[in-house]
Amino acid sequence: MTKELSVEELCRTAEGWWKERKDWDYYFAKPFDFGDDCPKKLISFSQILEGLQLEPAMTVLDYGAGSCWASRLLTQLGFRAIALDVSETALKIGKELFSRLPVVGTRPKPTFLLFDGHHINLEDASVDRIICFDTFHHVPNQEEVLGEMSRVLKKGGIAGFVEPGPNHSKTSRSQFEMRHFRVLENDINLRDIWFAANRAGFARISAD
Repeated sequence: MTKELSVEELCRTAEGWWKERKDWDYYFAKPFDFGDDCPKKLISFSQILEGLQLEPAMTVLDYGAGSCWASRLLTQLGFRAIALDVSETALKIGKELFSRLPVVGTRPKPTFLLFDGHHINLEDASVDRIICFDTFHHVPNQEEVLGEMSRVLKKGGIAGFVEPGPNHSKTSRSQFEMRHFRVLENDINLRDIWFAANRAGFARISAD
């Protein structure tokens, strides 16, 4: 698929996928959407929060925010969340999520930012942390995106990822998604990712 479709075309297929989602309530419920998935999501989210070494008032970029459930939780925790996604519809769902389920207390307002697949529309060294939850395997131009992440992170910043493993593309669900929706479901090989991340300017990698 990466040979057949450009980054722009894959961005359009992602938007098409989100446009076909009719039951927005399902996405409003995340991470409590399914009993089977909920424990895994909560454990993974807890692990990534711990790994990010977050401090009060930090700015956190939610890369591939989708319906923005992680951005909402980050906002509730008191961080300034920037929800970034290639899908305008996904960001609309996210805005509606914040409207229907407002965070408790005085918290920084989130920012919703449309991504063109190449350039993150933020200044250099403008975010403290990046969270990428189950999204990087959809990215065709991973080294370019890692370079952008490195650019927008402040010195000493951390990018945290939750991703499937090296055989993700072979699962029946992945094959279905690629065949019917033309959404990229890539394998994640940590060794290859690290080489690309190192070239992009990241200094260390840790896997849990």
